[in-house]
Amino acid sequence: MVTMVNPPFYPLRNHEVPWILFRTSCDGEECDECCEEKPSSLNLSKSPESSAFDSHLSWKKLPTPFVSFFSTWARAMRWREWLEENHHTDIKVVALWARDMGHVYKAMTVALSLGYSDTGSDNRRNLRNHEDEYLIGSGVDEDRILAVFRGGGDLRAITFDGPFYKTTTSVPSEYFPAQGIPSKSWRM
Repeated sequence: MVTMVNPPFYPLRNHEVPWILFRTSCDGEECDECCEEKPSSLNLSKSPESSAFDSHLSWKKLPTPFVSFFSTWARAMRWREWLEENHHTDIKVVALWARDMGHVYKAMTVALSLGYSDTGSDNRRNLRNHEDEYLIGSGVDEDRILAVFRGGGDLRAITFDGPFYKTTTSVPSEYFPAQGIPSKSWRM
């Protein structure tokens, strides 16, 4: 059991927020777990209570003002894989322009303050569950959404090739709705 001493949790300063965050979730109507994850409103005049942070981070089925995002594509893909392995449907990954957002918390910092560790008997309070995770506590303006990737399937390597960069990453094969894409490279 985590002792709630109600330490003050302060949101990151705007310049500390990553440029882009990724949200992996599912829209499947038969998925009670994901459908129940509707954030409650956040009172912007005071800091959220420790119990709200703990309820969200330990996956209690209670409404909290938070929505989880990841700072790396790889972490978003691992969560997508977990959802798929656990029979979730209609999986999507949302890319969000997060820089300069307010009410963003680093989940690992909060979890450490709440006494989470990887040595305890409660698997829902393991620190490793919160690697690269950020909590957004005031909703997301839809103008910040950069892209929504839907689908699942095996991971497939793809190269993004632009004038000043070339990067390769993995994306689920169902993200490509067209059949017979001739190249594994996208020019931008």
